[in-house]
Amino acid sequence: MYIIGSTALAVESFRISQWVESSRCRALGDDALKDEDNAAWVMQLESAVRQEWIERIRWIRLADRLAENELIDRSSLKFRGFCRDWQHLRDRREVPPGCEYDSVWRAIASRWFERRDDGASEDSIAIWNAYLEALRAYHHDRLILERLADYEDMLANLAGHFFQILPFLDPKDRSAARDFGIVDQFYNNLRDLAEDSQQGICYFPTEILERFGVERWEILQFECFHNPGYFRLIEFWLDEYLPT
Repeated sequence: MYIIGSTALAVESFRISQWVESSRCRALGDDALKDEDNAAWVMQLESAVRQEWIERIRWIRLADRLAENELIDRSSLKFRGFCRDWQHLRDRREVPPGCEYDSVWRAIASRWFERRDDGASEDSIAIWNAYLEALRAYHHDRLILERLADYEDMLANLAGHFFQILPFLDPKDRSAARDFGIVDQFYNNLRDLAEDSQQGICYFPTEILERFGVERWEILQFECFHNPGYFRLIEFWLDEYLPT
């Protein structure tokens, strides 16, 4: 069973994407299929363990979709409001009154702020804060990563951070979780290459594009398949560069 307020619901009758709200608000795409592919295994866990995983994935997915919402809708203030509420909770140690995502902030307050003598909670607060800052930094329509080092920083700052706040993670294993997150984000970027291109986003660093004679616009306009350099770039990306 999964508890929302005072209501107990049968988790088994739902998909993970429904519990973590993979389709909530307008974003670059509907993340339901991605979340089913990546996290359907969570639904097979023992009830109490499953609830912990659903909760954390929901926080991460919500923040990501709100950031994407502002990327595609410049009039949207959803992510900025979300970050403002987080800052209120972080600085005042209280859930902002009347906030839109009250259940999320109350859950975070319960996990991290009611145990301030716990070093792991302090680490989680800092990591979550860094993750939101990374979403703010990398979700804009003028993003161009010049160097390979810039790309690697992005991987570490996004998934490298949020993998470190997944449940049941021993503090000594945070470094390994960070590395796993980097590889996961690398593959996610490849999976979403077409989706991102449609929104004018290309994460390949300029130095890599130039090395193989590929123009950024060729990828954004799906003209890269006429350029032999693009295939050499992909071979390099997967066979030689793949983060390890």
